[in-house]
Amino acid sequence: MFVVMNRLRVEDAYRPRLEEAFRHSGERMKQVPGCLRFLLLNEKESNLYIVYTEWQDEQAYQAWINSPHFQQAHAQSQGPSQTQSELETFEVLFASVV
Repeated sequence: MFVVMNRLRVEDAYRPRLEEAFRHSGERMKQVPGCLRFLLLNEKESNLYIVYTEWQDEQAYQAWINSPHFQQAHAQSQGPSQTQSELETFEVLFASVV
């Protein structure tokens, strides 16, 4: 399993727009081969958001970011950004469902 976390720092005025942009992403990500989970997290009372995805493996994630669907989904984020982004990737060594 492979986990990707994209930490987004968002200007306060842009927060509603970001949340709206991600509102239906979970449903769209269900159609992406190898994507196991999609979450949009917000640190309570903060401008920090985390886009958290779990993947079958790194190859599935790489296939997604190199796909036309990824390019289309992120085309609207081109131009002056109102977010700061920091991408982190992890290989899952152990997992347990409780």
